[in-house]
Amino acid sequence: MFRFLDRREIDASDITGNVVIGDVNGTVTQNFTTGAPPSVPILNWRKLPDGEPDVFKAMQWQFRISALHGRDNERNDLLNWARTGPKIRLRLLTGPGGAGKSRLAAEVAQTLNDEGWNAGFARRDTDGAIYALKDGGLFLILDYPEEDPQQIDGLMRALAEVDENELPCNVRLLLLTRQSPAEWQPRVDAAHADAILDNQSVTLA
Repeated sequence: MFRFLDRREIDASDITGNVVIGDVNGTVTQNFTTGAPPSVPILNWRKLPDGEPDVFKAMQWQFRISALHGRDNERNDLLNWARTGPKIRLRLLTGPGGAGKSRLAAEVAQTLNDEGWNAGFARRDTDGAIYALKDGGLFLILDYPEEDPQQIDGLMRALAEVDENELPCNVRLLLLTRQSPAEWQPRVDAAHADAILDNQSVTLA
């Protein structure tokens, strides 16, 4: 068994390899050797505290007090994108604040986790993070990447340089952003990442 910092465990037989995502140089490397245990992408589902809850706090998406309604098409589209196609893909999930980007992405990640993926929000509290490549794949969500342009620019460059033939499973990076695809295109072009960008972005009103 591998024990991670957040106390989740995973059987060694489920690990296909490790991928180092987003160090200070934006490099992506694959590591099949022993070393530090891989990180687990974050899915911060929360439970309401006992007693009368704070109504405004309870409305936060992490509490999941109601089912996700009205997003079946977008959810199924993202799941299909994750499961099929080239090994490495980048996609934008755009929309204004409060449109439901984080909840939708989290629900997609939860479904993929249930299918044997390593899926959730990327950790941003370290210079680099090692994530396990499980048989299902690796699905990373980066929320408001425009807040850290150096990190995302380096990551896009690094992903674009990876030989996907060397990867044993799909790697997906989903960017949750308030900026339009047109605003992102110069940054994608500068990172030479156009080949991995899915032009069919998902936009929430």
